[in-house]
Amino acid sequence: KKNFKKSVNQKIENIRIKQTILEYLKNKNLYNVFAAQFGLQLFYAFMVVYTPLYLEKYLKFSWTEIGLMFTIMLLPFVLFELPVGEMGDKKYGAKTNLIGRTCLHARVLAFIHPVNGTEVRYETPVPGRFMSVFARHAKIENEGDER
Repeated sequence: KKNFKKSVNQKIENIRIKQTILEYLKNKNLYNVFAAQFGLQLFYAFMVVYTPLYLEKYLKFSWTEIGLMFTIMLLPFVLFELPVGEMGDKKYGAKTNLIGRTCLHARVLAFIHPVNGTEVRYETPVPGRFMSVFARHAKIENEGDER
């Protein structure tokens, strides 16, 4: 509540679905973005839900093996985020460089050991540089409310 003291409820217009769809169909750029996004979301939904079920039921993979496969499969999305972001910044111009690296941090990592069934837990505090980014962001938002 304390962060939203100065916020004002703005009037929200009703979204007209038919007009929105017609606008997407008229504007080729909007249509292409919408179609690509829809296709990706459909693909991700299929991959996340049905692929593990298929692997377990028909190919007889264990859930541990499936978890390992998905971890390896999704790791590039995390590892390539920084270089791809830097290439985009060079091409389109960086607006800010928050802390000079990707802001990805797990404060707690816990899992059940697959062999002995005990909980394995690692904890680490949030890095101070991350907290400074959050504090700066909150300050910018508060200044925007005062205007």
